[in-house]
Amino acid sequence: MSLDKRPLVEPHSDIRLEKLHIVLLMMLDDFADICKKNDICWIGMYGTAIGALRHKGFIPWDDDIDICMPREDHDKFCEIVQRDYSDKYEIVNPLTCPNYPMTTTRFILKGTEFRDANLATMDFDSGIFLDLFPLDYLADDEKAFKKQAWHCWLYNKLAIARAEAQHAKKLLNEYYGDWMQKPPVSLYHGHYPNILYFGEYEPRVSAFSKDGPNG
Repeated sequence: MSLDKRPLVEPHSDIRLEKLHIVLLMMLDDFADICKKNDICWIGMYGTAIGALRHKGFIPWDDDIDICMPREDHDKFCEIVQRDYSDKYEIVNPLTCPNYPMTTTRFILKGTEFRDANLATMDFDSGIFLDLFPLDYLADDEKAFKKQAWHCWLYNKLAIARAEAQHAKKLLNEYYGDWMQKPPVSLYHGHYPNILYFGEYEPRVSAFSKDGPNG
């Protein structure tokens, strides 16, 4: 994805996504700059790659940026962000946040809040983020490859189950500590994302949305 002259969003998208795309592009610029300065390899993948090719920017309804990195570069990037950029960004993955249920890493902009529908009730800090997917080497031997694939699948399910169990325990204590109180039918509803908060970046994205990139 080119980092200049990128269309923000197609006309039929709502204003929340337009603002979100502005922040994501700012974060992508920072991400790319960190990688360039530290000789880190990365590539846009999945919906991000489709959007770049088909829409020359974002898929209109997309709400994140997907990035793949070799494991060594991923770990190096996380270490650099935690050491040198912790005033602005946060690294969230199973190593930094035990309640995080995924095996990916989130490069999160501090001072914002973003809750996607599938993880809306999970107990971990979640701001606007770039989704980082570390790439590991695969075994050449077929038997070793199947074992590796099984372990990856199992660890992913265990991480999700652990987070869901911890959250379920919290909900039970919260709503059934008093047997006279019943939990709501739905804690979160509506369009994805459920919660979106820009914090100190709200004036900037609002002005950008109104005046355009040259305003």
